[in-house]
Amino acid sequence: KQDFVGQFVAQLQETDTDKQEKDYHCITVSPEMIQKMLQMAEQAEEGDPRNEQIQKILPNIRSLRIFIAMHNAEDYKKQIEQLLNKKKSLYLPYQSETKEKKEPCIWLRRDKEKVIEIIALQQQEDEEDSRFKVVDLTGNLNGEFVKELLKM
Repeated sequence: KQDFVGQFVAQLQETDTDKQEKDYHCITVSPEMIQKMLQMAEQAEEGDPRNEQIQKILPNIRSLRIFIAMHNAEDYKKQIEQLLNKKKSLYLPYQSETKEKKEPCIWLRRDKEKVIEIIALQQQEDEEDSRFKVVDLTGNLNGEFVKELLKM
């Protein structure tokens, strides 16, 4: 089964590809690369709390895919939100204990009690440009994993 970003990019490729190739990038990190990153973190300086967090997080990740819209960010954000709402039987918004944000920026897909996919949405706006990012993680992810991830 394809992850959310994979589904979204496939949907985009069915439409006007010329415009979209200039608008966005999609980066996929393979399980082998994640394993190499974990090995690098294990060899890093001891006592660094970031390395400890990385060592807690990386072994649970099966794949990582990042979608970045550099142009027409608002359009892509709307399309992503429409697809999430269309697939709301699979993806549910994550509600943190703080509930500071009005709109969900993290969505989860579960298999029974286990979280198997996390989708994080991030809008970046500055004076010159607006970008929209989607980070999609799959693997053996649980509530503790989500909390550790949010600390980073």
